Amino acid sequence: MFRKVGIGFKLIGGFLLVGLVVFIVGAIGYYSLIESNKKNSELLTHEELMKTILQREIDHLNYKSKVGEFQRDESMVTINVEKDFHKCGFGKWYYSEARKDAEKAIPGISNSLSEIEKPHKLLHESVTELENILKKGKKYREEAIGYYGTTMGDYLKNVLFLMNDVVSNVNHENELKKKETANFIQRIITIDIFLIIIGLAAAIILGIFISRSINKPINAMTGDLYNSSNNLESAANQVSSSSQELSSGASELASSVE
Repeated sequence: MFRKVGIGFKLIGGFLLVGLVVFIVGAIGYYSLIESNKKNSELLTHEELMKTILQREIDHLNYKSKVGEFQRDESMVTINVEKDFHKCGFGKWYYSEARKDAEKAIPGISNSLSEIEKPHKLLHESVTELENILKKGKKYREEAIGYYGTTMGDYLKNVLFLMNDVVSNVNHENELKKKETANFIQRIITIDIFLIIIGLAAAIILGIFISRSINKPINAMTGDLYNSSNNLESAANQVSSSSQELSSGASELASSVE
């Protein structure tokens, strides 16, 4: 069937095949670029979330330290820190769309974030209770110090524990994403190498096929021309021989007439 196909059609078909392989390799490369950017964006989101939570941990450690300044100043009955748990740095993030986006991106942190609301609220509200104890007078300062070290300390421990749990979940998800990204890139590289090999093999086979397709008719034409040349030479020799015979015959006829 393919022997009857013209050379021009074979050339076009060959170029289309190679072009198809190149197109597939390019399409896979474009897809891998988009997916890699997507995965890198997810990794950056995870990194930013970890930074945010870690910073909020530091903020609350500093918060408790700031509250503890009353221990060095007996006249202090008002503690100048944020008492509204909605308005601290963590509270603003917690009650924003950013928290919802984080839970959508990493569902594993939802439980810890839900549990952290109560101790975080109690931590900030406990400052008001501590002020009420201090306002009772100096003889209640030991009670205030005890409340600060135990009740507030427990609230802070719970908050930090849950924040650490969030960070651990994010870090775990981050490591999984890194491995997933590395495996994805490796698969793409393997597929690209395979397709390049297929393309090279197809180009070589196609070159051999087209070369044979072109050489065969050329060799046939060359053979026909060679045979035609031999036939012409043979005919010429026959004509020359006939001419010589005719010339000889004419000479003999002329001699006999004389």
